[in-house]
Amino acid sequence: MRTPSLVESINCRNEVDGHSIRCLLQGFTHRLWHEEEDHNPLKSWLEDTSNHTNNLLSAFRIHAEDLVLRLNIGEGILCSTTLPFVEPASTLPGLVAQCIASVWYLSRRYPQYFTEPAIYNQYLSFIVRCRLKTAESVFRDCFNHFPLPDDKRNELAVKRNSAGSQLPPYWPLPDLDHSFIPEILPRPDKYTFVRAMEYAHFTRNPGFATEVWFRRESWRANIEQQALDDLQNVRWAKFEDEDLLRYEHAVVDNYTSNREWAKTTASMSKWSDGASNALYEGYTRLLYIQTLAACGWCDDAYKMVLQGTGERYEWTQSMLEKVKKHAANFGHNKMYQYISGLQASGSQNEFQTIQDQLV
Repeated sequence: MRTPSLVESINCRNEVDGHSIRCLLQGFTHRLWHEEEDHNPLKSWLEDTSNHTNNLLSAFRIHAEDLVLRLNIGEGILCSTTLPFVEPASTLPGLVAQCIASVWYLSRRYPQYFTEPAIYNQYLSFIVRCRLKTAESVFRDCFNHFPLPDDKRNELAVKRNSAGSQLPPYWPLPDLDHSFIPEILPRPDKYTFVRAMEYAHFTRNPGFATEVWFRRESWRANIEQQALDDLQNVRWAKFEDEDLLRYEHAVVDNYTSNREWAKTTASMSKWSDGASNALYEGYTRLLYIQTLAACGWCDDAYKMVLQGTGERYEWTQSMLEKVKKHAANFGHNKMYQYISGLQASGSQNEFQTIQDQLV
């Protein structure tokens, strides 16, 4: 039986809602690795030696702009009452152009659903999987981040050689006569920072990794502040780690009430020893440390290692094996000796549990 196309799947619903938009974006992501005869857009693009990573920007611009002009996608985004394409593309640039056009069109017609971080998280995941530098601007521009403290902002300005990628979050589509970003943006959630840090780790970008970490620290500080405020107001007898996930919901859920976080919290608590694990604290820290160490920022990596996992277990040599190798390669004896003195491996496979939780 033929599988319905992306467009057919969303059009068969009685009305567009947040769930159907997420399903559409998940469909785009799935098609990147769609295993059919001679049809795997992302694999084919990456294996094409003429499309080396250094040539992706110019190649994408040429392919995508040609598609936009041929199909008049720009006019469809601004004026159409349906998605601005009929069938999904079979090439990676085509899929990218169609995914961005869909997000642009749907955010313009249904901005109320884009106050949830889940939709932009899915869009960020798609961009990250395509290895596009626009992941930085999607993370930076499509979420309502908490402001950084002055000291962190100044430190970030020093550590970054430039302002990062200057590509807009809708690249390679041209600038149209309508903002790509809705008026009300969602707060980031834990998945936002995980995906952004994974991109920084994949691209070995310590400057962007530092920005992601600093913004996550500001986000986390606001979660903890709400919990402390409640403690001071005697709403709770004491402040436990397992309360953090509920406060993460309170921070994220500023604009909408249909996130069903009570159900999510309950299901996650069943296989997590408290909410701290569900925030992926250890996993995100390890990605950050590995990115810093791989790029020779060993002093910064060592400081992060000394801060611990942020979880209810300690670092082990097996967790920091890659970091130890980087320390040896860059001659950072302090970090190498410190990791060498840690326990060889965890007794309960704690870090693997966190990795298994990621979807």
